[in-house]
Amino acid sequence: MARPLTAQPATRGSLCKSERSGMGKVLAPLTAGIVVTLLGATLLNAQRLEAAELQSQSSIRLTAQRFIETRHPWQNLESTIEVAKLDSRSRLPRCTGPLKAFLPSGSRVAHRTTVGVQCPDASGWKVYLPVTVNAVATALVATRPLPPNTVLSSTDVQRVKRNIASLGYGYISTLDGGSGYRTKRSIAQGAIITPPMIEAAVMIRRGQAVTLLSHAGPVAVSMAGIADNDGSLGSRIKVRNATSGRVIEGIVRSAETVEIML
Repeated sequence: MARPLTAQPATRGSLCKSERSGMGKVLAPLTAGIVVTLLGATLLNAQRLEAAELQSQSSIRLTAQRFIETRHPWQNLESTIEVAKLDSRSRLPRCTGPLKAFLPSGSRVAHRTTVGVQCPDASGWKVYLPVTVNAVATALVATRPLPPNTVLSSTDVQRVKRNIASLGYGYISTLDGGSGYRTKRSIAQGAIITPPMIEAAVMIRRGQAVTLLSHAGPVAVSMAGIADNDGSLGSRIKVRNATSGRVIEGIVRSAETVEIML
């Protein structure tokens, strides 16, 4: 006679092989996610710690900018300052004291200047940054091509706003009434006129008849005279009173007038 089958009770807490396999599949991604999160947090903390121990690039650039702000020669003009960025791979230790900016030996502040920034700590560091200054001013430009020896008039030039910081020889903002100057060389249309491009034109020639003008308080007195030498606008020349023959000195005010200073 066959023995009856008896059901065996399951042991508490035990899992069958298929159940264990299924739970493992569920826990594996969770475990991996936790590990990635922990690694990410650790890396982030390390980066923050490293950043706290390094000098910020913005503070270095700001030090160079403030140094140039008070030293460039265009203080009374509309100006902007551009400081180049450091190499992104730069890792400079944080300075315990304030940063100091300086100019390399023999250099001066100009349109483009190299500025040094250093940390004065015992184990400090030193970097150099290119700095560019732009300054806008009203300058005279040629309205047409001007050949050499052209006596300038108000129609030959116009006043425009330009960046004048890069002009090593300066610029001219007015021609004192628009006359009395001539070009020393060719000037292209639209070019900014600089002092080396022009010179005072000879307005009065030796032997020329001129009007001598003098002021005695509110009274103006004029008389005939003869120029004893050539003169340009604003220059001092000797003139001879046509009546008395007396030689006196005056200032050229126009192509026909010499002002006598009493």
